Amino acid sequence: REYINSVYQDGYKMPPGPIITSPNKAFSALAREVVIRRPETFKINCLSSIASLFPTDFPFYCGFGNRPTDCISYVSVN
Repeated sequence: REYINSVYQDGYKMPPGPIITSPNKAFSALAREVVIRRPETFKINCLSSIASLFPTDFPFYCGFGNRPTDCISYVSVN
């Protein structure tokens, strides 16, 4: 949390709000990212679950990432 809140790039920083990370252990997360090569499956499932908690208002303001799979994830949950 401290790291995310301390990052500034070109005068911008992340807005305040919850930070969601993988609840998996490091090996499981590494296997999903590197071995299976489908990191978007976790992110799509996680974001869809969160969105379902807010049936009348879409809960997401922004997302960020540096991989094409991040874009796939965000598009998949609108």
